[in-house]
Amino acid sequence: MMSASYDPRVFICPDEAAARGIILTPEQGLTPDERWQEETAWLMEHIAFAAGLVIDYGCGLGRLAREIPRPVLGVDISSTMRAMSETYVRRAEFAAVNPIMLNALVDAGLRATGALAVWVLQHVAEPTFDCHLLASALSPGATLYTVNRNHRAVPVRMPDGQFLWGEDGRDIPAELLAVGFECIGCQEMPERLCAPGASLRRYIRR
Repeated sequence: MMSASYDPRVFICPDEAAARGIILTPEQGLTPDERWQEETAWLMEHIAFAAGLVIDYGCGLGRLAREIPRPVLGVDISSTMRAMSETYVRRAEFAAVNPIMLNALVDAGLRATGALAVWVLQHVAEPTFDCHLLASALSPGATLYTVNRNHRAVPVRMPDGQFLWGEDGRDIPAELLAVGFECIGCQEMPERLCAPGASLRRYIRR
């Protein structure tokens, strides 16, 4: 793992179908489209935000942003997914930026009242940066929802050119606690939607 390099090109998708297949891989006998419908509905039954701006961190195509009845700022490293999200969400109260722009907005004073990061923090190159950015972007008392597996799956390129999903041992819940979040709820994801070992967690920004 030490000799591997982070390779985010897997998230650069030519069309919506390819993006759906990366965002939600086939699991438990469900196709990406079936997971898209069923998991989105389940999450929206368990996620609620107070009035104000919500950050969808790792928004992808904006599948959750489209369902949240709040102004939503999507954030994603993939330029192709950000471009497609504007068409997919089709709401005036939605816009998508990259993490660098979010960092600039935070420096300029932006603070949100809620955020979610679904199937995202397990994949990022440097979780300390992303967790700190989320903490900096949220007002005290704001809610953050995360969905992650109990292990990391980092897209890496080996020295011989081989691509794989690596495990670097980083502990995402511990990273979030270290930057000022408190976990106030944890629920296992239903096994009908994904393989065991994933959970929906709710945090409060202290």
